Amino acid sequence: GRTRCARKAGHGREHPIGDRFRRPGKLEPEGLIVDAHVALSQYQQARETTCSMLEAARGGDWEGLLNLEIARRAMLGPLADLAIDFSTAALGTEKDDCIRDIIEMDRQIRELAESWMAEMRDTLSSLQSQRKIARAYGAV
Repeated sequence: GRTRCARKAGHGREHPIGDRFRRPGKLEPEGLIVDAHVALSQYQQARETTCSMLEAARGGDWEGLLNLEIARRAMLGPLADLAIDFSTAALGTEKDDCIRDIIEMDRQIRELAESWMAEMRDTLSSLQSQRKIARAYGAV
């Protein structure tokens, strides 16, 4: 089935990577201390951005999709290098749900993009054929 995009992070606040991630606790190799709740908020925000990406793909807004992808990479990129302790079952489950939703929506986006690309190939091929005909028989 379709992934529902209506799931919200709950509080709607943005948590850019930075000082908001610092708290007493586990020190990462880069010196950044990460709060699992704040990291989860980033995953939830990435899920919402992915939902917007899917809506853009469904609407054929490929430039909008690209801009959202860039924003999502900025959200998730810093999290990939950190070892965040999601030992609380609820936090770990929610993070896993976010990742599964993102993967499913990415699959749907890929299918839509592949379909659009096939249409564009057909259109370009048709235009090339028309040009060849026009050259062979002269412009009408």
